[in-house]
Amino acid sequence: MEEEGEPTVKPIVVQRPTVSKTPMRIDTFLQNRELASNKRIVRTFNADFAKNDFCQKDIREHTGCVNSVQFSHGEQLLATGGDDLRSRIWRVDDLMLQKTPKPIMKATEGHTSNIFSLEFDLEERNIFSGERRGCILKHDIETSQCAYATESQRRTGDVYSLHHHPFDAHVILVAHAHSISILDDRDQGRQTSLLTTDYHRREFFSAEFHPISPVLMLINGESDGPNVYDRRNPSAPFYDRTVFTGLPNSPETWMGASWSPSGNQFMAIRRTSTPLYFDVRGKFQN
Repeated sequence: MEEEGEPTVKPIVVQRPTVSKTPMRIDTFLQNRELASNKRIVRTFNADFAKNDFCQKDIREHTGCVNSVQFSHGEQLLATGGDDLRSRIWRVDDLMLQKTPKPIMKATEGHTSNIFSLEFDLEERNIFSGERRGCILKHDIETSQCAYATESQRRTGDVYSLHHHPFDAHVILVAHAHSISILDDRDQGRQTSLLTTDYHRREFFSAEFHPISPVLMLINGESDGPNVYDRRNPSAPFYDRTVFTGLPNSPETWMGASWSPSGNQFMAIRRTSTPLYFDVRGKFQN
């Protein structure tokens, strides 16, 4: 019993916000997170994989392995290509929001071997695709027609990477397995070789123009790793990754490398190992 005159202490009941157990569609969740300021939006997405669409795991269009995917420069389109020899173009919104999305373009002319690389032109009107036997095709996205096909380059090997010049609408950097070359779109895709590797050595896997100073190129070799070259004098690296200390001494298999948007950093990925992030700010100054 409470003594007379002693204040009564009542327990405090904390009202906790209720969280709906009903899974939310991924597109609704992303829209709310982007537009709303309510803190309840910032939470882990509760996905019911059995009943709701979380990701597009059933995009049924290609009839073989998909070896290459590439976003357009505005990130509104996505190109895909693989073992069925024909590239496709998709709208990213369709892929995210539709249950059965369909491509807006399927190339009329197929490759003679597996597609390994894709790249859009700067205006996103054309798509370039590279194949295992070294040939590159250019297709008009609106008409699906092939503008031209380069000659097969079996000597230089697979086309592993295509990268468009950031300013020049006619120039693409091509990484063949055994050659790095410049493709000039004004001359039906004629290629000028910049670097070659012995056929029995390990391969080139990727090559990218510097986003601000495209005379510089980030070239990744399977055994040499990522190094920066000056296309005006590509006989030796302009900047060698080995100047960085603390890198693993064990043999590595370097699978690819890519610049950051500013060009102040680049990231390299390795087989069965963690990626490495290189900060090169101030390194290119004399």
